[in-house]
Amino acid sequence: MKDKAARDGKTYLDIGRFFALSSKSCRVGLNQVGSFPAEVRSWTCCNCKTKHDRDMNSAIIIGDEGLGLLAL
Repeated sequence: MKDKAARDGKTYLDIGRFFALSSKSCRVGLNQVGSFPAEVRSWTCCNCKTKHDRDMNSAIIIGDEGLGLLAL
């Protein structure tokens, strides 16, 4: 993937292992929820009551981290 990004003139960033759990973290308060099965596609944070689509939530958290790394 790194080579393809370079070939296409794009930036490739390695994101830390913590973000493997991003689908189970609330993007509003970064509260981590307990474990739930992979077939559960949406969930509500018990702390802030925000409803999350699991994939979209994860993409936003990872995207925000990438933007933060680029800002450094």
